[in-house]
Amino acid sequence: FLLHVFLSQSHYEFISQNDQDKSWRVRYMVANQLYELCEAVGPETIRTNLVPAYVRLLRDNEAEVRIAAAGKATKFSQILSPELSIQHILPCVKELSSDSSQHVRSALASVIMGMVPVLGKDATIE
Repeated sequence: FLLHVFLSQSHYEFISQNDQDKSWRVRYMVANQLYELCEAVGPETIRTNLVPAYVRLLRDNEAEVRIAAAGKATKFSQILSPELSIQHILPCVKELSSDSSQHVRSALASVIMGMVPVLGKDATIE
């Protein structure tokens, strides 16, 4: 248990220090690890710290970072309340659905149907 808490704190510190790093490769790694951290921290930390970090990653200027973040959209939405998902994640998903990178759109398309149970049919179709 203590090791789990220590690792969670280490992950949190890494993400909070690096989700806006100048190197896209660092931001890419953060996008890949963010969901795992969410599983280890409480809902308040997710809402106040990790949701804003995830939104920044979904809107990153580097396509590779957006691809990694988009690939986690369903998993991330599943740990949030439907209200938080609709308020914060859905607007980003809408933006990514018309992203200039076909790879970003493809990453999103591969997970979007998994969001239906979380967001509801109407919000997902929208």
